[in-house]
Amino acid sequence: MRRYLVLGGVILLAAFISPVAVFANDPSTSDQQHYVVRGLGVKLGTFTLASQRSGGTYGVRSRFTSTGAVALLAKVHFEVQARGRWTSAGPRPAWFLENVNTGQRQSTAQLDYANGVPRITGGRLGTDTPPLRPNHQRDTVDPATAIFRAVGPQAADDLCSFDQPIFDGARRTRLVLDPPRPKGAGFVCRGTLHREDGYSARELARAKSFDLELSYEAGPDGRFHMSTAKVTTVFGIVTLQGGLTQAGR
Repeated sequence: MRRYLVLGGVILLAAFISPVAVFANDPSTSDQQHYVVRGLGVKLGTFTLASQRSGGTYGVRSRFTSTGAVALLAKVHFEVQARGRWTSAGPRPAWFLENVNTGQRQSTAQLDYANGVPRITGGRLGTDTPPLRPNHQRDTVDPATAIFRAVGPQAADDLCSFDQPIFDGARRTRLVLDPPRPKGAGFVCRGTLHREDGYSARELARAKSFDLELSYEAGPDGRFHMSTAKVTTVFGIVTLQGGLTQAGR
């Protein structure tokens, strides 16, 4: 059973809450995405992403919840949200909140950003190694922002082709996506999530990186959104299948 719990955490950390102040009540800029998560031949749970971009700012929140046989034995839960500015150079986070229970790790974290430097301002980090020093993470974004950057609806010219370090308050990873390639009427992007720092020797011995394949299709407004994801984990391939359920623009 523990395999299912680990998979739930891995897929969401790879890719990617209640305070409604993150989102303005403006349906013209809000999107909703819903995915079914499967691995080892069974349904593991559901993953949802709600996002907004308006006036140079963005807000995002994502959630994974275990369902079916997995939920009967243990609740796997992963919630992250963030807000910040969207600039010509990409997202610049201002605030991040995380609540994670993977069955092996429980963690809460709140980050606030000052001049691009994350500061841990709340929560209780669940890690076997000492947390990294935030003042060395100026080039990173938070996990919720990284998920939004990769999965959120966007123009074809903005898909993939990026190399983004990520910091969750304790660990550092790096998401690298290659340029998009045409696939039918949409696109496919391949990439890798690298564990860079803050992981134990045991974690690194099991896996230092995870391969990804993200497929995108056009929504009703012409923007492209992720329809399918395949992620290699230490227990096999996990898939997300779904897409845009509400397009705000």
